[in-house]
Amino acid sequence: DKILEKSPDGRFTKSSKVVGTGAYKKVYQAYDTSLGKQVAWNSIYTGNLSEKNQDLIYKEISTLEKFHNKCPFIIKFYGSWFNEKVQEIVFITELGSSGSIREFRKEMEEIKMKAIKRWFYQIMKGIEFLHDNNIIHRDLKADNIFINGTTGNILIGDFGLSLNYENYSNNSVIGTPEFMAPEMLDGKYDNKVDIYAFGMTLLEIITDEPPYSECSVIGQVLKRKINGELPKSIDKIDNIHIKEIV
Repeated sequence: DKILEKSPDGRFTKSSKVVGTGAYKKVYQAYDTSLGKQVAWNSIYTGNLSEKNQDLIYKEISTLEKFHNKCPFIIKFYGSWFNEKVQEIVFITELGSSGSIREFRKEMEEIKMKAIKRWFYQIMKGIEFLHDNNIIHRDLKADNIFINGTTGNILIGDFGLSLNYENYSNNSVIGTPEFMAPEMLDGKYDNKVDIYAFGMTLLEIITDEPPYSECSVIGQVLKRKINGELPKSIDKIDNIHIKEIV
């Protein structure tokens, strides 16, 4: 890959290979020339980005900085800067070489219980670290959990919607409807909403089907949640112990 750009200090080099895209973010494969390894170059053009969305980006950067790379199951952060010439916010993170766990799961024809247990443990350790640091992720889902396919280790990422809940009262209704706990709709919730979202994520990992995929519109999803109805995909789980955990 040709070097398209370098960080201000020359440590990181951006390649032409795009490894991910989001609503306002493009992620390139990059290289840490000091440690000799691949990293992710997260690039956000701010020219047509609202102030609110810019705040979410800076919030994600700030949250990752505070973790000091102490948890092996939270995506590592290596630095950030603003490129005034092209109006881009750039931040460097660890690279989940195989993309999201949703993408990786779809590539697998079958999955053994041993792998599910391993992912379950790693994700729970990541959530425990967040909650010990008074952080609610608020958007846990298979799309925001990444994986290194060569080691099988997971990385929780995408902290733009995270919240410090030390002094919470009424909170914003925010996140992905299929993974949102019902109490989030009232705006009164705590860190338990991450456990609910993880249950939905685990359900998707096991069944290879997003929760509430039987619903055609978001309104149907929310109605079912309010009525306490579980996703139909839970009936696809044969293992009674796994079903109880979900």
